Amino acid sequence: MTNQLKSILLILGDILLLYLALFITTFIYKDLEYHPVFFAKHIAPFSLVFSAWIIIFFIEGMYSLRTFKQTGFIVSLIRGSILNATIAFIFFYLVQFDGITPRKNIFILVTLSSALIFIYRKLYFKLFSYKGLKIKTYAIGDVNSIDEIKQNLQERPYLGFEIVKSEKEYSGDIPKGTKLIAIDRKLFSDKEIIQKIISLLNNNYDLIDLTQLSELITGKIPVSALDESWFLQNCGLQSSRGYWLSKNILDRITALIIFIPVSLIYIFLIPFLLIVSGRPIFYSQIRTGIRNKPFRIYKLRTMTVDAEENGAKWATPKDARVTPIGKFLRMTRLDEFPQLWNILNGDMSLVGPRPERPEIIAEKLETTIPFYSYRHLVKPGVTGWAQVNFRYGYSEQDSMEKLQYDLYYIKNKSIWLDIKIILKTIKTVITGMGH
Repeated sequence: MTNQLKSILLILGDILLLYLALFITTFIYKDLEYHPVFFAKHIAPFSLVFSAWIIIFFIEGMYSLRTFKQTGFIVSLIRGSILNATIAFIFFYLVQFDGITPRKNIFILVTLSSALIFIYRKLYFKLFSYKGLKIKTYAIGDVNSIDEIKQNLQERPYLGFEIVKSEKEYSGDIPKGTKLIAIDRKLFSDKEIIQKIISLLNNNYDLIDLTQLSELITGKIPVSALDESWFLQNCGLQSSRGYWLSKNILDRITALIIFIPVSLIYIFLIPFLLIVSGRPIFYSQIRTGIRNKPFRIYKLRTMTVDAEENGAKWATPKDARVTPIGKFLRMTRLDEFPQLWNILNGDMSLVGPRPERPEIIAEKLETTIPFYSYRHLVKPGVTGWAQVNFRYGYSEQDSMEKLQYDLYYIKNKSIWLDIKIILKTIKTVITGMGH
């Protein structure tokens, strides 16, 4: 079963449990007497409420198997349930339904549904962590890529794979019970080895590129296992005009919608910034955009005026150059909103790789990170797959890590993926992750 189907199973299970909790709550409300008409009256309004609840759980990452951690599940569930209770209270205070006044019972409903979802998750992960359901996999190729896959599988045993053997080169000794063989594409140049491996298709083995396996498990593309042919295969044929048109429309409509409330916030924020940190309020920099085209990006100033008098350099954790109010602006992402102008004029997208400075690319990144310039095959974004899956970058190593997520996005770009990233960004902003 694929991770996508497993996520769908989680969503469907939660929906059923929400309605079960609603049925039990109405049963308790009627003094443990079954009233089908009374329960039926609650279905329509609570279907609207439950739709919002599922979205909240999605934002909390409860359906993202690759990034979900069982250790953080209780925190996500509690935080999501508190927000869901708030949504339900507000909804039923603002919208009146004849004969339905569930406000007093929302606490029971939320508590009961949370308990059921908690039990369901425990059973779900126990089932899919069962060794007999895992695909036994023999991995051949880049040691670092394979080690990262193993680590992810150890942390998330429910992803459905088990590395029974791994080695840098194919030895011909395939472990008993193996169903899948993952091979580094860099070994494809050895015709003798690849012919031996391809011949295994007739022996009931499935074959997969090691980068594809990493993509399934980690949500990123390992740069160390790539060659030029990967880009030709996965990036040579660009997406249809329909996709780009839809993306541009989504970008501009979303930017305009966000612009209205942000303008109201800035009316009060800008005078405050003038008093606290002085001029200039805004600053701009040249960044690298699509097809390596330079453009000017706009942000609220979060550092001291003389922050780069000695030249461009990365921000660091607890950077002394960041002003006290700048820390707040970065944590809430309020400093990023002037980039709405970059979206409206077509230099940036709402979702895409974060744009980097040309001098840092030329001096530090392109010389040390293979294929770095290929992240410019799409427009840069205010948020992106790397931003919602990895922390703020402080070094070449962090840039390498984020590039692997960027390549995943470039390969799998779609409107649905953009929507997922936008929803995940909400959690990133609320929890202060990423900066």
